[in-house]
Amino acid sequence: MIYIAKFIVLLSTLILFGCTNVDNLDQYDALYEKYVSKKYEDSEHFEKMQKASAYIYSRGYDNFFSRFHLVRHRHILMIVCGRYANLLQGDYNKEMAWANLPTHIHTLRHNYNWKKDIFVLAQNTSNDLTNPMFKHAKKFLNSPNGMNPKTQIADLISTIDAAITMPSYSELIKKVPQFCTDIQRVYNIMESL
Repeated sequence: MIYIAKFIVLLSTLILFGCTNVDNLDQYDALYEKYVSKKYEDSEHFEKMQKASAYIYSRGYDNFFSRFHLVRHRHILMIVCGRYANLLQGDYNKEMAWANLPTHIHTLRHNYNWKKDIFVLAQNTSNDLTNPMFKHAKKFLNSPNGMNPKTQIADLISTIDAAITMPSYSELIKKVPQFCTDIQRVYNIMESL
């Protein structure tokens, strides 16, 4: 009887915390609303959201990552930025050998001034195990509707290659490090006590 009770408790815990599907942004947004209701009091979320939105949208990112709301989806964007640290550290070189990543990494560092430190901060922040939204964001990004690391890096490589002939792509690549710095600031505004 004790074993059955333990099993039921364990199963319900897994269902509540570990087995939440996050296959689309609607599911992610519903989890975000639950997170907001637990984390913030009264109008605190609204006020921080206004401040963070005013900041990020004043920086010229209106069409940057247009699929995402730059404040509400900050956890997703922090993970995306953190993956660039993995790229610059060479973490994807073996599994994506076809992409000639060392050459592209060199281009990012020397032509676009990408520095690992900028992205490492986002990487470290997104590894925060105490914030459940990072777990949900990772599940979403690894879902069929998300963007797994290989897809993200392949997309970046295509953008680098396109930048050779189209200057607008070059400007986009140049903005990524500043965007990741700014999304960290948005995260800090929203998560501060």
